[in-house]
Amino acid sequence: MSSSPESLRFAACLRLSLDTLRLECPEAYQRVCDCLAPLTVALSLDGDPVTLAFHPGLIRVIPPGGPAAGRNGGRAGAPPDVQASTSRSTIIDLLEARSTIEDAILSDAILLRGRVEDLARFYDALLYYVCGAVRCPSFPAILAGYRTPGRRRGTRRMGHRLTVRPIDHHTHAERLSPDGQVP
Repeated sequence: MSSSPESLRFAACLRLSLDTLRLECPEAYQRVCDCLAPLTVALSLDGDPVTLAFHPGLIRVIPPGGPAAGRNGGRAGAPPDVQASTSRSTIIDLLEARSTIEDAILSDAILLRGRVEDLARFYDALLYYVCGAVRCPSFPAILAGYRTPGRRRGTRRMGHRLTVRPIDHHTHAERLSPDGQVP
């Protein structure tokens, strides 16, 4: 299957968002890993696939056409544990709060496939991802870049350069509770 520029952009944005979460809110990143290791998740955005392989403390983004990854260390040929399919417009609706994750799932704007236990773990991990993302100072720039359709690679706009910097966790002592609230 050939990959569209949009799916490559989605894979790059997803990788950047996960790297940012790891640097700026490592507790949330670790909780996502803890929820989903050793599963694989196949995401499909408008029909173009991206696979995430979860390991203790590490998430690998496998772009379209990349090596296959399965449960237990990336066993080639194994089906993904969770499959999630959606569209760019659904993601934009979620980002702009025109829809909730629950509404998108119930209306089939997000299609999920997998064992019930794995889907519950995926949902929990998604909540940890979102709770961490809102605490990351770099996420607004990542989201703005994803919202902007048709930006060409290599095009730089003044004031839109993104720099991911680790934060000093001794001065930013926010912690996530299981319900996603800051204690």
